[in-house]
Amino acid sequence: MTEIEKLVRSRSRITLLMAVTFAIWQGGQIASKLMSPEMSLYALASGIGGLGAVAYAISALFLFIYYRRVKKAKLGCTLNDEWAQHVRTKAIQYGFFYMIGATSLLYGASAVWQIPAQPTLQTIIVVGVVSTIFAYIWIEHKGEAEQ
Repeated sequence: MTEIEKLVRSRSRITLLMAVTFAIWQGGQIASKLMSPEMSLYALASGIGGLGAVAYAISALFLFIYYRRVKKAKLGCTLNDEWAQHVRTKAIQYGFFYMIGATSLLYGASAVWQIPAQPTLQTIIVVGVVSTIFAYIWIEHKGEAEQ
């Protein structure tokens, strides 16, 4: 396996780790905002949010280490080629589509339930960010399989 293949695989794994930990962190925060502090699950949701924040910080450290490896290998331009730019563009399109879907669902749900604005907006942003990252990883992996 070449150095570029190793770096691409590492990038995918670290990016996936960051997406999952970000979703856990933000999901815990959103859940705790939807509960009152007297509820028994409030502490659990807050704890999950806190653990997710710590895990996200650790994954950000892994990303920093990854970028130092890319810089040391002097492969930044090779990893940021036209294919990578195409994958990013498609992933943003998917993320935008899912964010609009989440907005529509939450707007419809607001007719039935009283949902506070801050967790609603935070959920829309989290869906946009996480779906874009998952789409990026999926498109990149699908493209590698086709090549």
